[in-house]
Amino acid sequence: MSAGIRSDASGVMGALQVAGADAMQFTNAGSAGSIAPFTASVAANALTGVLSPYSKVYRSLTQSGGVPTQVTNTANLSLTVPNGATLGSASGIPSTLVWLSLWNGSSESLGVVNITNGSINLDESLLVSTTAISSSATSAGVVYSAVALTNVAFKIVGYTTITEATAGAWATAPAVGAGVGGFAGENLIGLGVGQTWQNVTASRAAGTTYYNTTGRPIVVSLMAGSTGFNTAAYLYVNGGAVSMFPYQASYGPSGSAFAVVPPGASYMVSSNVGSCIQYWMELR
Repeated sequence: MSAGIRSDASGVMGALQVAGADAMQFTNAGSAGSIAPFTASVAANALTGVLSPYSKVYRSLTQSGGVPTQVTNTANLSLTVPNGATLGSASGIPSTLVWLSLWNGSSESLGVVNITNGSINLDESLLVSTTAISSSATSAGVVYSAVALTNVAFKIVGYTTITEATAGAWATAPAVGAGVGGFAGENLIGLGVGQTWQNVTASRAAGTTYYNTTGRPIVVSLMAGSTGFNTAAYLYVNGGAVSMFPYQASYGPSGSAFAVVPPGASYMVSSNVGSCIQYWMELR
């Protein structure tokens, strides 16, 4: 059985071939694998991100999948965050802004999202919708672009760490304003990045199986008080007990349970823990 590597004319896209057929497609360490030429700067109380010409490979715009597209912006892509647009940042508190190149099938543009206090999945195998930026752009976890876009492909091209004395008045230059690619920016996809703790107590119940459909690992944390049941209570992931509520012989489950739930995995809490659950929190 023969095996080998093929690449396209640019050397950017390629595949591992086994017996003449593609076994795995990839983007190699060529121009699309290098660090993106991204910069960010402030002027006149506005923040502007700029992506110089750069080759990228976008996923298909068909939700169910399809052929990826290689695109190079021949001119700079830029986006200005105007005065008053806080992007959900707070005064005096550092924020991490992630910059995205966006592909709608015919043209590219630049987008930005604050991942510090907002929940968003930046898995590039997904499509994203954006909101038109203005001075009213004050939400974290929302991708803003020059005009609103629906179900577009994206690539992470840069990130900015920035602290402003007055949120939305972009006067202090970024502490970090850098492009990503290769190993640069890997910290943008770790557990907890772009995720927030959410109180889901009202929508959860003991004895019911739930599934992590977010496409990323989540964390489940529960706090319980005694209810009079003289039995232990467990937190299960994919049918296996991974954490237990401590219990007292006279009172039953109390304390807390904690677990990381992989993408697609099921999770549930023993039915006997019942109404003793006081808080059901999820980092998602």
